[in-house]
Amino acid sequence: MGAAASADGKWDGSAMPSQKDKLAIVTGANSGIGFEAAKALAAHGAHVILACRNEGRGRHAEEIIREGLQSVPADTVGSVEFMQVDVGDPASVRAFARAFQEKFDHLDLLINNAGVSVPTQRHTPGGLEAHFAINHLGHFYLTSLLLKSLRSSEDQARVVNVSSLAHYFAWMYLNFSTLGHTRGSLRDYLTSKMANLLFTFELQRRLQSAQIENVVAVAAHPGFTHSDIWNRYYRSTFPHWLAEIFVWLVSWLPFMTSQMGVLPILYAASMKNVKGGEYYGPNGFLHMSGYPALEAGASTSHSLESASKLWTLSEDTLDEKFELTASLAVTMKIKTISRVEKDYTQEVQSDKLKVFRNYDPALHPFERPREYTRALNATKLERLFAKPFIGALDGHCDGVTALATNPKSLVAFVSGAADGEVRVWDLPRRKCVWNVYGHRGFVRGLAVTPDGNTFYSCSEDKTVKQWALRVKEEDEGVPTALATFTSKEPFLGIDHHWSQNLFATCGSKVQVWDPARSTPTHEFAWGADSINSVHFNPAEASLLASTGSDRNITLYDIRVASSMRKVVLGMRSNALAWNPMEPMNFTVANEDHNLYTFDMRKMNRALMVHKDHVSAVMDVAYSPTGREFVAGSYDRTIRIFNVRSTKSREVYHTQRMQRIHSVKFSADANFVLSGSDDTNIRIWKAEASKKLSKVAPRERRKMEYNESLKERYQHLREINRISKHRHVPRAIKKATMAKREAAVRDKKKMANRRAHAKDGAVPHTNIREQAIIKELE
Repeated sequence: MGAAASADGKWDGSAMPSQKDKLAIVTGANSGIGFEAAKALAAHGAHVILACRNEGRGRHAEEIIREGLQSVPADTVGSVEFMQVDVGDPASVRAFARAFQEKFDHLDLLINNAGVSVPTQRHTPGGLEAHFAINHLGHFYLTSLLLKSLRSSEDQARVVNVSSLAHYFAWMYLNFSTLGHTRGSLRDYLTSKMANLLFTFELQRRLQSAQIENVVAVAAHPGFTHSDIWNRYYRSTFPHWLAEIFVWLVSWLPFMTSQMGVLPILYAASMKNVKGGEYYGPNGFLHMSGYPALEAGASTSHSLESASKLWTLSEDTLDEKFELTASLAVTMKIKTISRVEKDYTQEVQSDKLKVFRNYDPALHPFERPREYTRALNATKLERLFAKPFIGALDGHCDGVTALATNPKSLVAFVSGAADGEVRVWDLPRRKCVWNVYGHRGFVRGLAVTPDGNTFYSCSEDKTVKQWALRVKEEDEGVPTALATFTSKEPFLGIDHHWSQNLFATCGSKVQVWDPARSTPTHEFAWGADSINSVHFNPAEASLLASTGSDRNITLYDIRVASSMRKVVLGMRSNALAWNPMEPMNFTVANEDHNLYTFDMRKMNRALMVHKDHVSAVMDVAYSPTGREFVAGSYDRTIRIFNVRSTKSREVYHTQRMQRIHSVKFSADANFVLSGSDDTNIRIWKAEASKKLSKVAPRERRKMEYNESLKERYQHLREINRISKHRHVPRAIKKATMAKREAAVRDKKKMANRRAHAKDGAVPHTNIREQAIIKELE
């Protein structure tokens, strides 16, 4: 607390100048400090207005003071008068100011004393927090309404705001964004007392700036003075027996009497040497007791920024301006609209319509709440319009086991089934162009060449066939294979090189083929188990990766004709896909219901573990953007994941869709295709609520604005809940809950083991390392 400078030695009020013919208002004058101040001023000749809320208590105080004035000499005695006002009610304050100004033509002294501390009614009838409304806002409004009367004083008029020692503890709670709208607690009382000082010092600064010299603003506090305000607080907050104990304990504290506590207020109100912007309190230890002395106050009370914010907040809450002008003449602010017609009208019909907006933040005080509401509505509309299913391609007679898209065209699309049938589709028309039973077993893989003219199919019948990828209806006739490649073992997967005329197959081993030769150019084998998928790296021309039934992921380099690295997981991986934009990363679909993204440079730890499926993940495919991938699962759902997220952002399912064996992204990243056991190929939107028809420029700008709002407020609870909520079948929901419960049990079990084992005996294992058994080179 700041140091105090003694005012006039031990000033006890006896040296108070005469207040003869002066007119004073004291709010809250029916008890405590206000009562003592009114009594002393009246005894020194002032006419004092007792401004009180309760008429009964105000009238009673008026009678007591009048009885006490009978012993004062008639030539020096003043008078008192009761006028009712509720400073917590702006309407009552207006009525009081109007009645006062009709009766009196000037005002010499205004003591803003009324206050509450943690009252029973935590809010005023107007909905404002009681401390803010009564301790500060009411006095702010009363001062603004009576400023003209103060300026009409023949002598120097004063505004004395009564604060408290409590303001020293308000810095930690000062929050202008919630001021006036909290639940009403002790911290709000502390803040309101800080507001008294901020208002005093800011009022004095504005008076000086407006060159108003006959009105000054000062502040004072009574120190550690006994008041019924705390007894009422205890009795309204605690049970009766506990409240009485607190009252009894407090009575033993070394309080000053009200007669001593009022001295700093009287000094600030009456002494000639008092200057505007000064703050007075007791001069004793920690300003708790003693005689009046000049005090600095907390450093926060002198903050220009905080004072300006409080002033603006008070004006906005009252919806009235506290104007200070040098002239006493009544001023009126008139707003006019001036427009030039040619700036707002179209000369011809084709001219762009001009829309002018004022982006001044002062004109948009509720920008964040409005933006939040718009973001919430945009999120709700997004879920409302989320209709991802576009259509189904039917025609296969058995489950769809393989899909392939054309890298050069959005039209051609190839599918293979478990009965050996291969179909070429025209996607925009959702029509089968041609079909052929090209194999005598499951079609295990399809791969389109980079030029988009041909494609390869492989099957368990130990053949790979090359076909012409034609989609024109005039190309009639039974399609025949352009070339056939045979092997001694069944083929389980195929992939074409991204730029060279090579393709790779897998089965009992990985083989690299040149279409100009009937035998493979390279063969790779590491172990005796079968290999179920193989894929070329999109950037490294000589690198390819495979997954095997022995739970391994293996990297090969065709330049050295050998395997490079192998990592063994806890369960088998069914499919693999390289990220086309980050070619060092790839994602595998695993039997343990998860997908794992790896960096091929460091495979002893997964970059990300993608969860949400409740059964084995059968296939995975990346979007051409490299930011997302789609996964199909044995649980009959399709999920779309962000590469940086562990949880899926979308889940697609239908009542008739069965186990998913293959998924693909379209070449424009706008659609997802899936093949399942129910013989259908389904087309889905990658963005469930995205509009497929033509979008007008204005509508596009609106959509982009909504997307930016949703992104800005996505972490707020309600928006986050709505945007992530998805309806799933009951079986999947139950399985998800069971997995969560199992995870909680496992976590608790490991915690118990660590608690009852030696330090380090049960190590912490990162989830990104749990599925990895070992790495071989």
